[in-house]
Amino acid sequence: MLHIDAYIVTGFTMAWLYRQDNSQYWWIGYRINGRQYLRSTRETDRAEAEKLLAQFGTMQEANRAGRPHEEFYLALTQQQQLRRIVLKAAVEEWLTECKVPRRRNPPTV
Repeated sequence: MLHIDAYIVTGFTMAWLYRQDNSQYWWIGYRINGRQYLRSTRETDRAEAEKLLAQFGTMQEANRAGRPHEEFYLALTQQQQLRRIVLKAAVEEWLTECKVPRRRNPPTV
């Protein structure tokens, strides 16, 4: 049997916690612009799943308040600023790291 507990997360959006019959984990369900999303918490303990639901609600509240996501993230992580990189430079750096130096003389066995 499907077990559902509904929680009001924001004034306009409702998120809920539930457990599916075929899963040991608690799930979070929510709607954005009429579309339903269902995400596993990967938690078997209800109290831990409720903590994740509360975190989800906090993120939804910040989004509704119009706060920039970057500002919110910095406040949560207590960082001063995010490292900004250009995609091309990052890919080139990664490719350079992936290159294995070739030996002139192969090792003898």
